[in-house]
Amino acid sequence: MLTKLKIEVWRLLTSKRLALWLIVGLTLISTGAVLLDSDKLITARGLLATQWAKSLGLDHIFSTWWFLTVVGLFFLNTLACTFKQWEMLRMQTKGGIRVFSEQTKPMFVVRLSRAKEPSPKVISPGNIQGVLRKFRYSTKLIEDNGRLSVVGSKNRIGRWGSIIFHIGLLIIIAGAIWGQLYKLDGQFFVIEGKEFTDLHSEYVQVKEGPLFAENHGRFKIFLHSVNVIGYNQYGVPDNLESDLTLTGPEGSSKRVKVSNREPKSLADYELYQFKHGYVPILGFKPKDSTKGYLITAILDSLIHGVSEEHLGQIKLPGTQLVAKVKFFADVGGSAENPTAASYQLKNPGLFMKIYDKERLVYKGVFKPGDKVVFEGSTLEFLQLKQWSGLSVNKDQGRIPVYIGFWGAIAGIFLIYFVNPKVVLITLANDEISIRGQAGRFQALFKEELQAIRDDIIIRLE
Repeated sequence: MLTKLKIEVWRLLTSKRLALWLIVGLTLISTGAVLLDSDKLITARGLLATQWAKSLGLDHIFSTWWFLTVVGLFFLNTLACTFKQWEMLRMQTKGGIRVFSEQTKPMFVVRLSRAKEPSPKVISPGNIQGVLRKFRYSTKLIEDNGRLSVVGSKNRIGRWGSIIFHIGLLIIIAGAIWGQLYKLDGQFFVIEGKEFTDLHSEYVQVKEGPLFAENHGRFKIFLHSVNVIGYNQYGVPDNLESDLTLTGPEGSSKRVKVSNREPKSLADYELYQFKHGYVPILGFKPKDSTKGYLITAILDSLIHGVSEEHLGQIKLPGTQLVAKVKFFADVGGSAENPTAASYQLKNPGLFMKIYDKERLVYKGVFKPGDKVVFEGSTLEFLQLKQWSGLSVNKDQGRIPVYIGFWGAIAGIFLIYFVNPKVVLITLANDEISIRGQAGRFQALFKEELQAIRDDIIIRLE
């Protein structure tokens, strides 16, 4: 009973149908995870949807136990198929020529004339080996049941193509699982002249693998400046560069520049630039108050590819006033209806609408150095800074995935471009039989065997 169960489990693990279903399932899940904006879905559906979605891990699908279980099953399926192929290849190599000669019918037979016996030199095994070497076959002479045979082989490494491909795939899967279990993927922003410390609470968004147990606080990042170094065809910034000082876990510091296209390494982390925005520094003094306030307004950036918007809402302290603002890097149009003349930082302006509940108390464009007074309150545009949006990633499975990828590519190359061939030429009293086997392109291989036969016939004449 136990043996039968083992056989059934092995048959299931080596099933091509199981592999197909797992590939389809993983493809659909991965596509859904990429396309599904989980945060917006959760927010739109309320608390009940939040609890339901988070219980299923829809906000971090690739590191959920059920997704990793499916990937693990795919790993076992691939491992079993690889072992099965290895065993078949080993048996073919070991069993070898006898099995090959018994299972393969002669493709060509050269019959020798009984009236005129050819000389031993003409039909010697060495002569046959010379023919095969002419066609770039490595040869070996064997004897079985009193019969001499010459075995020729070419491109033997091509027989390993499928196994090498599967080993590469196994390394990719193992690296992906390892990376998801121990990875860290976090996003944060830092203002010019300020410092970010690697603390869990400082991240805007952070995702950690189920087995990520590393303490935070391993690095610090100080932002000197943010610069736009590239624009797309619509004039919207598409390549940003942050001038940073990175302080590692041992306290050593280095100054680097990180851009969208040139990430930097920090200890075992990778640092990426992905966004930027503006930070107007405002001074506010409420009506009939001797106390002033300093407001650091961090504006959100909405980048659409063809345009860029920087929006925010500011609660003016000490009052019930609320300011809805929109920043222009190069303001144009009128004070009542400003527009973006360009997206380069040339003529910055802050378009403000200040409300007392629903009543509009001020509307206009506010530039650095400007001061306005409305209903006894004073608002001053003191300074303009920028913020840089950075992403930090730690993925220990990245290198194994790269290695596995190139291993799989090597396997595919061997499968499709290296055609393994075996030729068995057996010498009998009155005939020479020619058998052959090739991985692919049977018609071309048959033509090659015909050429070998013809060459043997020429040598017999």
